[in-house]
Amino acid sequence: MKKVTKASLVLASTLAVAATVAHAQSTSQKNIQGDPKRSGYVLDQRGTVVRDPFGLCWRSGYFTPAMALAECDPDLVPRKAPPPPPPPPPPPPPAAV
Repeated sequence: MKKVTKASLVLASTLAVAATVAHAQSTSQKNIQGDPKRSGYVLDQRGTVVRDPFGLCWRSGYFTPAMALAECDPDLVPRKAPPPPPPPPPPPPPAAV
């Protein structure tokens, strides 16, 4: 009876560790699609940018700032200029005296 209990305990602990490892590898990061012909990032077989466990995109050896993606390197992508402020309202007509 003790052998069965020990075997059950070993099996249960092994399954618990395996489930924890599998859960730790799952990620809630959004997939970033790259252009296979023009990407400066490392891409997997699906054309998705490869990222490290911290969410940082992996750059290839020929990466240049012109190849930057907004999702990976927002500081390197040119920002759109803010819209110009609206023109001031015209002055009121002079009052008749």
